[in-house]
Amino acid sequence: MPTPRHQPSSTMLIRRRGLAALLLTGVAAAAVVLLLSERVGSNAPSPTPAAVPPRLLEVTAGDRVVWRTSLPDGMSPDPGRVRSALSSRLPVGVVASRGSARIAYRYDLEATVTRAVAAGRAGGRVAAVREAVSARVAAPVIRQAQANTCESAALSILLATAGVRVSQRRLQFAFPRSGALDPVGTGPGRTWGDPDRGYVGRPEGRVSPAALASTRGRSPRPPDGSAATSTT
Repeated sequence: MPTPRHQPSSTMLIRRRGLAALLLTGVAAAAVVLLLSERVGSNAPSPTPAAVPPRLLEVTAGDRVVWRTSLPDGMSPDPGRVRSALSSRLPVGVVASRGSARIAYRYDLEATVTRAVAAGRAGGRVAAVREAVSARVAAPVIRQAQANTCESAALSILLATAGVRVSQRRLQFAFPRSGALDPVGTGPGRTWGDPDRGYVGRPEGRVSPAALASTRGRSPRPPDGSAATSTT
């Protein structure tokens, strides 16, 4: 015989109905609040827009604004006013340093005035004009490895200043070459390489006995100006 299903009591049914009514009431109240807030928001006056700032002209020296002025609507900056203001505010110069390098700059007043006036009615930010007047780099002292390798020695010093160490022999090997190692021919018809196309001559500065004989007792001069020597 099947077991009869449990029937909820009348008290439990009342409680469930009360809870459902409470939930429906809460949902309805939330809907009313939302509807009222939308209506109030739609009827509220719109906020007054912020006043548009006047046109500005700024002159900067490095990362600092040295002069700022407002421009009347439709008018360009007056050169005399700009010059008068910048003459007392624009620094004479500035020194920039980076690593072992130090560069001194001088600010050009007239060029800066011209640039500021060229900004015209729109204004904006204008960088002061400056030019380098001196530079100094703490470069290491590197001895030239071979007699006629001033090019690779200078390049190795430049690279070492930037923290890159490369041997002069490796740099010399990477250079393009032009012509034979020694001069070819005799007299006015003697030819050699073209230094505009590549390295000419022998890095060690020596020439072959045959090349010495072709010069009739005179030692040819390599393209870098240093005298060539003979090992004979």
